Amino acid sequence: IGCGEGHLLRSLAKKFPNGTFIGFDPNAEIETEGGLIEARAMLFDPGIHLGEIRPDLIISRHVFEHLMNPLGFAQEVAFAANVADCATKVFIEVPCIDGVLAAGRTVDFFYEHNSHFTTQSLERLLTRCATSVDLIETSYNGEVIYGMASFQPQQHQVELARQAVVFQERALLSAAQLAVQFEELAESGKRTAIWGGTGKAAAFINQNQLDKQRFPIVIDSDMNKVGTFVPGTGQEIRFRDQLIVEPVEVILIATQWRAADIVLEIQRNQIPFETILIEYQGQLIDYFHDKHPYRDAEHQTEPAVPRPQFLAQKNRMRDSIDTELN
Repeated sequence: IGCGEGHLLRSLAKKFPNGTFIGFDPNAEIETEGGLIEARAMLFDPGIHLGEIRPDLIISRHVFEHLMNPLGFAQEVAFAANVADCATKVFIEVPCIDGVLAAGRTVDFFYEHNSHFTTQSLERLLTRCATSVDLIETSYNGEVIYGMASFQPQQHQVELARQAVVFQERALLSAAQLAVQFEELAESGKRTAIWGGTGKAAAFINQNQLDKQRFPIVIDSDMNKVGTFVPGTGQEIRFRDQLIVEPVEVILIATQWRAADIVLEIQRNQIPFETILIEYQGQLIDYFHDKHPYRDAEHQTEPAVPRPQFLAQKNRMRDSIDTELN
Protein backbone atom coordinates (compact mmCIF):
# COMPACT_ATOMS: atom_id res chain seq x y z
CA ILE A 1 0.00 0.00 0.00
CA GLY A 2 1.61 3.26 -1.12
CA CYS A 3 4.37 1.40 -2.95
CA GLY A 4 5.89 4.44 -4.69
CA GLU A 5 7.95 3.37 -7.69
CA GLY A 6 7.91 -0.23 -6.46
CA HIS A 7 11.52 -0.73 -5.32
CA LEU A 8 10.61 -2.90 -2.33
CA LEU A 9 8.09 -5.00 -4.25
CA ARG A 10 10.54 -5.68 -7.07
CA SER A 11 13.18 -6.76 -4.54
CA LEU A 12 10.69 -9.12 -2.89
CA ALA A 13 9.59 -10.48 -6.26
CA LYS A 14 13.18 -11.32 -7.14
CA LYS A 15 13.74 -12.91 -3.75
CA PHE A 16 10.52 -14.97 -3.96
CA PRO A 17 9.90 -15.65 -7.67
CA ASN A 18 6.88 -17.88 -7.00
CA GLY A 19 4.98 -15.10 -5.25
CA THR A 20 2.52 -12.54 -6.59
CA PHE A 21 3.27 -8.91 -5.76
CA ILE A 22 0.82 -6.07 -6.29
CA GLY A 23 1.59 -2.41 -5.67
CA PHE A 24 -1.05 0.24 -4.94
CA ASP A 25 -0.22 3.92 -5.32
CA PRO A 26 -2.37 6.54 -7.07
CA ASN A 27 0.39 9.16 -7.08
CA ALA A 28 3.40 7.30 -8.47
CA GLU A 29 4.60 5.79 -11.72
CA ILE A 30 5.17 2.21 -10.64
CA GLU A 31 7.98 0.44 -12.45
CA THR A 32 6.90 -3.18 -13.02
CA GLU A 33 10.21 -4.23 -14.64
CA GLY A 34 8.56 -6.16 -17.42
CA GLY A 35 5.70 -7.60 -15.39
CA LEU A 36 7.75 -8.65 -12.39
CA ILE A 37 5.11 -6.99 -10.23
CA GLU A 38 1.56 -5.79 -10.87
CA ALA A 39 0.92 -2.05 -10.66
CA ARG A 40 -2.39 -0.48 -9.65
CA ALA A 41 -2.53 3.30 -9.78
CA MET A 42 -5.30 3.56 -7.21
CA LEU A 43 -5.97 3.62 -3.50
CA PHE A 44 -6.17 0.29 -1.71
CA ASP A 45 -9.78 -0.29 -0.63
CA PRO A 46 -9.93 -3.08 1.97
CA GLY A 47 -13.60 -3.77 1.33
CA ILE A 48 -12.92 -4.45 -2.35
CA HIS A 49 -9.34 -5.54 -2.77
CA LEU A 50 -8.83 -7.78 0.24
CA GLY A 51 -11.57 -10.16 -0.88
CA GLU A 52 -10.37 -10.00 -4.49
CA ILE A 53 -6.65 -10.52 -3.90
CA ARG A 54 -6.76 -12.47 -0.61
CA PRO A 55 -3.19 -11.45 0.26
CA ASP A 56 -1.00 -13.39 2.64
CA LEU A 57 0.73 -10.14 3.60
CA ILE A 58 -0.15 -6.46 3.37
CA ILE A 59 2.80 -4.06 3.59
CA SER A 60 2.40 -0.39 4.45
CA ARG A 61 5.66 1.54 4.81
CA HIS A 62 5.47 5.23 5.67
CA VAL A 63 1.82 5.59 4.74
CA PHE A 64 -0.03 5.53 8.06
CA GLU A 65 1.55 8.79 9.23
CA HIS A 66 -0.16 10.54 6.30
CA LEU A 67 -3.64 9.28 7.21
CA MET A 68 -6.13 11.34 9.18
CA ASN A 69 -7.60 8.20 10.74
CA PRO A 70 -5.08 5.34 10.68
CA LEU A 71 -7.03 3.38 13.30
CA GLY A 72 -10.14 3.52 11.12
CA PHE A 73 -8.19 2.19 8.14
CA ALA A 74 -6.75 -0.68 10.19
CA GLN A 75 -10.26 -1.48 11.41
CA GLU A 76 -11.44 -1.55 7.79
CA VAL A 77 -8.75 -4.11 7.02
CA ALA A 78 -9.82 -6.22 9.99
CA PHE A 79 -13.48 -6.11 9.05
CA ALA A 80 -12.80 -6.82 5.37
CA ALA A 81 -10.76 -9.86 6.42
CA ASN A 82 -13.76 -11.06 8.41
CA VAL A 83 -16.23 -10.57 5.57
CA ALA A 84 -13.94 -12.21 3.01
CA ASP A 85 -13.04 -15.00 5.46
CA CYS A 86 -9.42 -14.24 4.63
CA ALA A 87 -6.57 -14.61 7.09
CA THR A 88 -3.76 -12.15 6.45
CA LYS A 89 -0.85 -10.37 8.08
CA VAL A 90 -0.16 -6.64 8.06
CA PHE A 91 3.27 -5.03 8.29
CA ILE A 92 3.28 -1.33 9.17
CA GLU A 93 6.33 0.94 9.29
CA VAL A 94 6.10 4.58 10.40
CA PRO A 95 8.32 7.26 11.94
CA CYS A 96 8.67 6.87 15.71
CA ILE A 97 8.42 9.94 17.94
CA ASP A 98 9.69 8.36 21.17
CA GLY A 99 12.98 10.19 20.68
CA VAL A 100 11.23 13.31 19.43
CA LEU A 101 9.33 13.65 22.69
CA ALA A 102 12.41 12.87 24.77
CA ALA A 103 14.54 15.44 22.92
CA GLY A 104 11.86 18.10 22.70
CA ARG A 105 12.06 18.31 18.91
CA THR A 106 9.23 20.10 17.12
CA VAL A 107 10.22 20.07 13.44
CA ASP A 108 8.94 16.49 13.19
CA PHE A 109 5.38 17.78 13.54
CA PHE A 110 4.95 19.10 10.03
CA TYR A 111 2.04 19.33 7.64
CA GLU A 112 2.62 16.13 5.67
CA HIS A 113 2.24 13.95 8.75
CA ASN A 114 -1.31 13.91 10.10
CA SER A 115 -0.63 11.09 12.56
CA HIS A 116 2.32 10.37 14.83
CA PHE A 117 3.30 7.15 16.56
CA THR A 118 5.12 6.15 19.69
CA THR A 119 6.03 2.55 20.41
CA GLN A 120 3.04 2.33 22.71
CA SER A 121 0.53 3.94 20.35
CA LEU A 122 1.39 1.71 17.37
CA GLU A 123 1.10 -1.37 19.56
CA ARG A 124 -2.26 -0.17 20.87
CA LEU A 125 -3.53 0.52 17.36
CA LEU A 126 -2.70 -2.99 16.24
CA THR A 127 -4.00 -4.55 19.45
CA ARG A 128 -7.39 -2.91 18.94
CA CYS A 129 -7.74 -4.30 15.41
CA ALA A 130 -5.71 -7.46 14.99
CA THR A 131 -6.17 -10.96 16.31
CA SER A 132 -2.60 -10.87 17.57
CA VAL A 133 0.39 -8.54 17.48
CA ASP A 134 3.39 -10.57 16.38
CA LEU A 135 6.13 -7.96 16.37
CA ILE A 136 6.86 -4.40 17.51
CA GLU A 137 10.41 -3.12 17.03
CA THR A 138 12.29 0.09 16.33
CA SER A 139 15.18 0.74 13.96
CA TYR A 140 17.39 3.56 12.67
CA ASN A 141 18.38 4.57 16.19
CA GLY A 142 14.77 4.58 17.34
CA GLU A 143 13.57 6.96 14.62
CA VAL A 144 11.46 4.31 12.88
CA ILE A 145 9.03 1.79 14.33
CA TYR A 146 7.48 -1.20 12.62
CA GLY A 147 4.98 -3.84 13.61
CA MET A 148 3.56 -7.08 12.28
CA ALA A 149 0.06 -8.26 13.18
CA SER A 150 -2.15 -11.20 12.27
CA PHE A 151 -5.75 -10.75 11.18
CA GLN A 152 -7.84 -13.90 11.47
CA PRO A 153 -11.54 -14.00 10.48
CA GLN A 154 -13.78 -13.23 13.46
CA GLN A 155 -17.30 -14.37 12.59
CA HIS A 156 -18.91 -12.65 15.56
CA GLN A 157 -17.96 -9.29 14.02
CA VAL A 158 -19.58 -10.27 10.72
CA GLU A 159 -22.72 -11.26 12.61
CA LEU A 160 -22.82 -7.90 14.39
CA ALA A 161 -22.52 -6.12 11.06
CA ARG A 162 -25.28 -8.28 9.60
CA GLN A 163 -27.55 -7.39 12.50
CA ALA A 164 -26.78 -3.69 12.00
CA VAL A 165 -27.75 -3.92 8.32
CA VAL A 166 -30.97 -5.74 9.20
CA PHE A 167 -31.80 -3.05 11.78
CA GLN A 168 -31.22 -0.32 9.19
CA GLU A 169 -33.45 -2.06 6.65
CA ARG A 170 -36.20 -2.50 9.23
CA ALA A 171 -35.90 1.15 10.27
CA LEU A 172 -36.37 2.31 6.69
CA LEU A 173 -39.38 0.02 6.25
CA SER A 174 -40.83 1.22 9.55
CA ALA A 175 -40.51 4.86 8.50
CA ALA A 176 -42.44 4.16 5.30
CA GLN A 177 -45.17 2.24 7.14
CA LEU A 178 -45.55 4.91 9.80
CA ALA A 179 -45.78 7.68 7.20
CA VAL A 180 -48.82 5.96 5.68
CA GLN A 181 -50.45 5.45 9.09
CA PHE A 182 -49.88 9.04 10.18
CA GLU A 183 -51.39 10.30 6.94
CA GLU A 184 -54.42 8.06 7.45
CA LEU A 185 -54.75 9.31 11.03
CA ALA A 186 -54.61 12.94 9.90
CA GLU A 187 -57.18 12.33 7.15
CA SER A 188 -59.53 10.48 9.50
CA GLY A 189 -60.57 13.78 11.05
CA LYS A 190 -60.08 12.45 14.57
CA ARG A 191 -58.83 15.04 17.01
CA THR A 192 -55.35 13.87 18.03
CA ALA A 193 -52.93 14.98 20.73
CA ILE A 194 -49.27 14.02 20.93
CA TRP A 195 -48.09 13.43 24.50
CA GLY A 196 -44.54 14.74 24.84
CA GLY A 197 -42.68 17.42 22.90
CA THR A 198 -39.06 17.51 24.05
CA GLY A 199 -36.11 15.13 24.05
CA LYS A 200 -36.94 11.75 22.53
CA ALA A 201 -40.54 12.87 21.98
CA ALA A 202 -39.30 15.78 19.86
CA ALA A 203 -37.06 13.35 17.97
CA PHE A 204 -40.11 11.15 17.32
CA ILE A 205 -42.15 14.12 16.07
CA ASN A 206 -39.40 15.32 13.74
CA GLN A 207 -38.38 11.88 12.52
CA ASN A 208 -41.96 11.15 11.48
CA GLN A 209 -42.58 14.69 10.18
CA LEU A 210 -45.60 15.30 12.41
CA ASP A 211 -46.07 18.92 11.36
CA LYS A 212 -48.23 21.41 13.22
CA GLN A 213 -50.70 21.66 10.34
CA ARG A 214 -51.79 18.02 10.68
CA PHE A 215 -50.93 17.51 14.36
CA PRO A 216 -51.18 20.88 16.13
CA ILE A 217 -51.84 19.59 19.66
CA VAL A 218 -48.81 18.63 21.74
CA ILE A 219 -49.15 18.30 25.51
CA ASP A 220 -46.97 17.47 28.49
CA SER A 221 -47.36 17.10 32.25
CA ASP A 222 -44.12 18.94 33.04
CA MET A 223 -44.94 22.59 33.72
CA ASN A 224 -41.36 23.56 32.86
CA LYS A 225 -42.04 22.49 29.27
CA VAL A 226 -45.46 24.13 28.98
CA GLY A 227 -45.38 27.24 26.79
CA THR A 228 -42.25 26.14 24.96
CA PHE A 229 -42.27 24.83 21.41
CA VAL A 230 -41.35 21.55 19.78
CA PRO A 231 -37.95 22.03 18.10
CA GLY A 232 -38.16 21.80 14.34
CA THR A 233 -41.94 21.52 13.93
CA GLY A 234 -43.03 24.42 16.12
CA GLN A 235 -46.10 23.17 18.00
CA GLU A 236 -46.65 24.97 21.30
CA ILE A 237 -46.55 22.52 24.19
CA ARG A 238 -49.69 22.74 26.34
CA PHE A 239 -50.36 21.43 29.82
CA ARG A 240 -51.92 17.99 30.36
CA ASP A 241 -55.19 19.39 31.75
CA GLN A 242 -55.92 21.02 28.39
CA LEU A 243 -57.22 17.59 27.37
CA ILE A 244 -59.88 17.76 30.08
CA VAL A 245 -61.16 21.13 28.87
CA GLU A 246 -60.78 20.31 25.17
CA PRO A 247 -60.93 16.50 24.85
CA VAL A 248 -59.38 14.61 21.97
CA GLU A 249 -60.25 11.24 20.53
CA VAL A 250 -56.71 9.94 20.08
CA ILE A 251 -53.71 10.35 22.37
CA LEU A 252 -50.42 9.43 20.70
CA ILE A 253 -47.67 8.72 23.24
CA ALA A 254 -44.41 9.71 21.56
CA THR A 255 -42.16 7.95 24.09
CA GLN A 256 -43.51 4.42 24.17
CA TRP A 257 -40.98 3.32 26.79
CA ARG A 258 -42.82 5.61 29.25
CA ALA A 259 -46.28 4.56 28.08
CA ALA A 260 -47.30 2.71 31.26
CA ASP A 261 -46.58 5.72 33.48
CA ILE A 262 -48.30 8.12 31.09
CA VAL A 263 -51.40 5.94 30.78
CA LEU A 264 -51.58 5.76 34.59
CA GLU A 265 -51.35 9.56 34.72
CA ILE A 266 -54.12 9.88 32.12
CA GLN A 267 -56.36 7.56 34.12
CA ARG A 268 -55.64 9.22 37.48
CA ASN A 269 -56.52 12.63 36.08
CA GLN A 270 -59.62 11.26 34.32
CA ILE A 271 -58.54 12.57 30.94
CA PRO A 272 -61.07 11.35 28.34
CA PHE A 273 -60.00 9.53 25.18
CA GLU A 274 -61.14 6.92 22.70
CA THR A 275 -57.76 5.45 21.75
CA ILE A 276 -54.20 5.60 23.00
CA LEU A 277 -51.61 4.87 20.33
CA ILE A 278 -47.92 4.02 20.58
CA GLU A 279 -45.36 2.99 17.99
CA TYR A 280 -44.09 -0.58 18.14
CA GLN A 281 -42.00 -2.39 15.52
CA GLY A 282 -42.71 0.22 12.89
CA GLN A 283 -46.48 0.47 13.33
CA LEU A 284 -48.98 2.51 15.30
CA ILE A 285 -50.81 0.18 17.65
CA ASP A 286 -53.54 0.43 20.27
CA TYR A 287 -51.98 0.51 23.74
CA PHE A 288 -54.78 -1.52 25.35
CA HIS A 289 -55.75 -3.99 22.62
CA ASP A 290 -52.55 -4.81 20.71
CA LYS A 291 -49.58 -6.85 21.90
CA HIS A 292 -46.47 -4.97 22.96
CA PRO A 293 -43.92 -4.96 25.83
CA TYR A 294 -44.69 -1.52 27.29
CA ARG A 295 -47.56 -2.25 29.68
CA ASP A 296 -46.97 -2.10 33.42
CA ALA A 297 -45.87 -5.37 35.00
CA GLU A 298 -49.33 -6.03 36.48
CA HIS A 299 -51.00 -6.04 33.06
CA GLN A 300 -48.07 -7.35 31.05
CA THR A 301 -49.01 -10.01 28.50
CA GLU A 302 -45.86 -9.75 26.41
CA PRO A 303 -42.36 -10.38 27.78
CA ALA A 304 -40.15 -7.43 28.63
CA VAL A 305 -38.35 -5.75 25.76
CA PRO A 306 -35.90 -8.41 24.54
CA ARG A 307 -32.19 -7.79 24.57
CA PRO A 308 -30.65 -7.74 21.07
CA GLN A 309 -29.17 -11.09 20.21
CA PHE A 310 -25.63 -9.79 19.84
CA LEU A 311 -23.05 -12.51 19.97
CA ALA A 312 -20.59 -12.36 22.84
CA GLN A 313 -17.14 -11.33 21.71
CA LYS A 314 -14.77 -14.27 21.82
CA ASN A 315 -15.41 -16.16 25.08
CA ARG A 316 -16.88 -13.28 27.07
CA MET A 317 -19.45 -14.50 29.59
CA ARG A 318 -22.97 -13.04 29.71
CA ASP A 319 -23.10 -10.14 32.09
CA SER A 320 -25.17 -9.85 35.21
CA ILE A 321 -28.02 -8.18 33.35
CA ASP A 322 -28.80 -11.45 31.60
CA THR A 323 -29.04 -13.17 34.95
CA GLU A 324 -31.41 -10.53 36.27
CA LEU A 325 -33.62 -10.76 33.19
CA ASN A 326 -33.83 -14.52 33.53
